[in-house]
Amino acid sequence: MADTAQWAIGLDIGGTNMQAAAISRADGAILARVSQPTPVAEGPQKGLARIAAMTQQALSSAGRPLATLVGIGVGCTGPLDTARGLIMEPWTMPGWNEVPIVETLAARFERPVALDNDANVAALGEHWLGAGRGYAHMVYVTVSTGIGSGVIVDNRLLRGFGGNLGEVGLMTIDMHGPPCFEGSSGAWEYLASGTGIARSAREQADPAMIAAAGGDPAAITAALVAQLAREGHAVARAIMAQEAEYLGVGLANLMIVYAPQVIVMGGGVMQSWDLLHPAIEQIAHARTRLLPTAQQTPLVRAQLGSAAGFTGAARMAFLAAE
Repeated sequence: MADTAQWAIGLDIGGTNMQAAAISRADGAILARVSQPTPVAEGPQKGLARIAAMTQQALSSAGRPLATLVGIGVGCTGPLDTARGLIMEPWTMPGWNEVPIVETLAARFERPVALDNDANVAALGEHWLGAGRGYAHMVYVTVSTGIGSGVIVDNRLLRGFGGNLGEVGLMTIDMHGPPCFEGSSGAWEYLASGTGIARSAREQADPAMIAAAGGDPAAITAALVAQLAREGHAVARAIMAQEAEYLGVGLANLMIVYAPQVIVMGGGVMQSWDLLHPAIEQIAHARTRLLPTAQQTPLVRAQLGSAAGFTGAARMAFLAAE
């Protein structure tokens, strides 16, 4: 039986911000939480020192004996080399290539360190304490700057060959769509991410939308499009309707492939859940009528918000110790 006094450090490292939290194994309680901007411009060497210092701050604030610290889990934007414990120059972290974050933290704190991408650890967090709690089969989808996912089957996170399972943003949903990534066209995250919403709006912007962006089309964001849609702006409403269709088609594909009991939706674009959810669910279910179980699969909004990453990273550390 696990020692209920055990705890872990969960790290969530993104291109803009990073967080560290001390998490109780018994109930997932947050014992301490620290956040700060990610020092991308300082380079990886100084950045690792900052990450270690933030980890130490969470350790010191936790108020628990180090003897019961199980380990450290790290969720980071990818690409990663999880086998070697390396950050492999995410596009939001230029210059951070082959950064040995696992080796650095393990040497500093003398505890096991586990690394995985941010979508996978968020999936673990939502499955443990959030909207996926109690489901053995769950797909977590985050829709933000890009689109990613984490897949839970029989209460286990699937990672696939090379740890690359779940890169659903690269899935083609419109084979005749616009060219996007090298050799690809009509990819899901190109069309349906927050970045995709903003790009579509800039291409279709009318004077009212440009005025709402302060006269600068480059300042049009997905959040602004959602705001205008709620106010009845016709172009914005059409863009959000298209967004719901793109999301519904992609989610139908995931229902067919993974047969989840629930799909949990996170990420910044889900701030527009009220605009998107009814249409997304209707489209996804309409495209999966030949699968009776898919008709019973709800689409629900993630519950943990910005805590999903470090919560899931700590959960990963607990699972690695079992």
